[in-house]
Amino acid sequence: MYVADHVPALRCTASAEAAQYLQKHMWDVATFRRLCKQAGPALCVEDIEEWCTSTETHVLRERERLRTELNAYSTNRVQESARLAHHDLGDHYRKCGAWNQALEHYESEREFGTTNEHALVSYMSVMQTAYEAGEPTRVLACYDQADTIWQALEGTLVTPSASDAWRTVLAAGYVSEAQPTSLATHRDVRARLMAWRTLAQWSLCDVRGSLPEPHIDTQQVEVYTDIIGALQYAWYLVLWALCTNTPSLQRKRVMQVLEDPVFLSHTETVPAARTVLNAYLVSDWALCVHTLRNALPVWQSDPTIGVQRGRVLLHAVIMRLVKCHVQAYERVSLSSLKGLFGSNVSHMLIELIQHGALHARIDWACQVLEKEAPCLAPRHISDLTALRERMALVQRMTLDKQ
Repeated sequence: MYVADHVPALRCTASAEAAQYLQKHMWDVATFRRLCKQAGPALCVEDIEEWCTSTETHVLRERERLRTELNAYSTNRVQESARLAHHDLGDHYRKCGAWNQALEHYESEREFGTTNEHALVSYMSVMQTAYEAGEPTRVLACYDQADTIWQALEGTLVTPSASDAWRTVLAAGYVSEAQPTSLATHRDVRARLMAWRTLAQWSLCDVRGSLPEPHIDTQQVEVYTDIIGALQYAWYLVLWALCTNTPSLQRKRVMQVLEDPVFLSHTETVPAARTVLNAYLVSDWALCVHTLRNALPVWQSDPTIGVQRGRVLLHAVIMRLVKCHVQAYERVSLSSLKGLFGSNVSHMLIELIQHGALHARIDWACQVLEKEAPCLAPRHISDLTALRERMALVQRMTLDKQ
């Protein structure tokens, strides 16, 4: 849906795929109708009106049933049944795309919980829904609580898959089909928690500064690919490695990423992210920058980064590469820099100089960039000290005349 709304060239195709997904997994009829209209001939779905009508009828009937159950359990103070009723209503509203109502019931679910597993189920459901609702701050707040509970449970669970309570946690975590609930473990839950946290951190960070490291359990990659895709994760690693103002740290991070077996696996068939880092290591700036610019549509199609932040991020990364390159020279021509980094490199140099990130000057007559020593801070002299220095100067001049 994000791609359909923000990438005009892919609007029809993306709308069609989103509509097919909604028809299979959700009950959001209003959004489904909108996507069908956007998709036009690209949509290969039959009986649209029949599905909408039957789904609306099912939603009303199911919602009434769940509300009746919740009222009965709340009135009779059946705590566990009330908790389950809140959870079911949260799932119901989430499938309908009503994020706020879903979040309310997931939060209420925790009030009726009696175990750590119950609380963890609530936090995981809130994290998933809050991210979909565009509330990354709430995701991070829930992560701290959920991780504390997970650590408390980690030391007490021997065979978590055999625990009914833990199976409920795994089901609430929406474990992917590649890792069935019956085979999943408590470590899979931690991997999904970390994936949600990474998305929330990247949603909130200033892309012009240092980016947060994608803390992902690479040994459990199969259980969070529905949260962070393989290509998405690969680019996060590349951007994290390059977005630092210290060349030595930059190179250290690049080497670290290139040694990551999951990164190498993800970039085997789509090697653009790996190409950027390999070009960086041999200072092939032209290839590095060209590949980064070609990757911009991929970043902009990621709702965590977004269209506008994608442009800012590309500019910030190239700026850091320019700085890394020119620091190796005392004097370098603007024409050579334009050949490596593009025609707007002069504006980047001016920006770096103005922000104090580069101690250099541009000789426009000779069309070169020249390094200069960092400016020392001016010495602040008090009025009394200045008066004393002037008096001493007058005395020396008087003695010279005598």
